Amino acid sequence: PYAHPAYVAALAAEAGSGHAALPVAAWDGAAVLLRLIPGTPYLDAAGPYPLLPVAPHWNLAAGLAEIAAAGAISLVLVADPLSPPADLSPFHHRLAYKRHHLVLGDYAPDPHHRRRIRRFAARGELREVAPASALDDWLRLYAVLAARRGFRGGTHDFGRAVIESLIPLGLRAFAASEAGATVAMGLWLRHGDTAWYHLGASDDPGREGGASHAVMDLAIRTLRAEGVTRIVLGGGLSPLGAPPCGLDRFKAGFADAAQPNWLLGAVLDKAACAKLGGALGSYFPAYRAIRTAA
Repeated sequence: PYAHPAYVAALAAEAGSGHAALPVAAWDGAAVLLRLIPGTPYLDAAGPYPLLPVAPHWNLAAGLAEIAAAGAISLVLVADPLSPPADLSPFHHRLAYKRHHLVLGDYAPDPHHRRRIRRFAARGELREVAPASALDDWLRLYAVLAARRGFRGGTHDFGRAVIESLIPLGLRAFAASEAGATVAMGLWLRHGDTAWYHLGASDDPGREGGASHAVMDLAIRTLRAEGVTRIVLGGGLSPLGAPPCGLDRFKAGFADAAQPNWLLGAVLDKAACAKLGGALGSYFPAYRAIRTAA
């Protein structure tokens, strides 16, 4: 679902002028986001949020050539920890990025999470909801999260059109409510035997009552009962090697495995990248870090 052109087109529309979705024929039509580099005549490209699962049969070099032909001077993407490229050599930047938390075997939340799950069960209700009918509740909860974390603008907004683009792709929504009000919700996507935790949000009463823990537990148990054997919970905010953040600890309490995923970058036009100060560095593409710092 993350590679679907309709989803990437919605991300591009939300990001605003200068962004577009580019389906890559050599990658089975999987789309990347073309982005105008502010203050320049150049474009670069990025994989969709939060990751791009790479099929083993994709011709990576041919896909990169297509992206270059569309005018992009570089590409950056986050690989799926369960579906990374078998050959990393086409990428000039290769960074083991974050811990991605997985549920692959027997599911057993840790004791802290079990207490939070029980706490909410004693005070609220849990259910799966139709994403289309729950969209207003989701947007309200996500607005609380965005305000708390300072997210604003571009692809951090995840507004109505972006979520609506995922509904035809099988978006699932699980919700917690108290006294008739929705206090937490989690969004999920599935493909075959694999499911991805997309986004979750809660309001202040939901956070205090353990609602997000209970929603995550409901979703994992429901998906496992349906035959899902591989669950990607994603990572936290901390890079690999740094102490785990709160989001890492939250996800790790449900997981039975963790695996680094790759942040991958390809230089597609060396001369253009050089004019912007270069692409390679600890941040990829480095020219965007240079411009931000300036």
